Amino acid sequence: MTWACGVETGCRLLGTGVILISGGIVKDCIEEERYMDRRYCDAGGASVLAGVILLLCLVMLAGCSVQRIETEKAGDLEYEQVEEQDIPEEMRGPIEERWKKPFFLTYADKGRLYIARGYGEQKTDGYKIQVEDFYESENAIVLKTTFLGPEPGENMEEEPTYPYIVLRTEYKDKDVIIE
Repeated sequence: MTWACGVETGCRLLGTGVILISGGIVKDCIEEERYMDRRYCDAGGASVLAGVILLLCLVMLAGCSVQRIETEKAGDLEYEQVEEQDIPEEMRGPIEERWKKPFFLTYADKGRLYIARGYGEQKTDGYKIQVEDFYESENAIVLKTTFLGPEPGENMEEEPTYPYIVLRTEYKDKDVIIE
């Protein structure tokens, strides 16, 4: 039988060959009168077990594959800029959680793909986001935007703003790339 240690619970029987990893420390349990079921934790076998776990992780990683994302333009995509009141409710919360820092967010619903691009907190108003290009490649959707500052001489309020843009297009099962 193998025993495993939990910081709050002492040792618990997990079954043959099972060891609990708790708080980043791997521990085996052995018998002693101080703890529950006369067992306590000993880190003596930790280095052997850590080696076995590392080996298992490497074996699992060997099964992973890497896909190359092509960004060469295959065709333009139609889109529309979504007004704030028309942003799906499921997307509003995540935007508000992220808008103080630059962000990128996607949401799919009812055959539509929504893409949000934000540039984080700005000290004044007057900033704009311009869509330079929006297209699909062989295996991706690519959005290129430019962040434009206030025009010289423009009357600006010294109040923080959080400029972002939301686009809506037909849903395609492809990765989305922001450039």
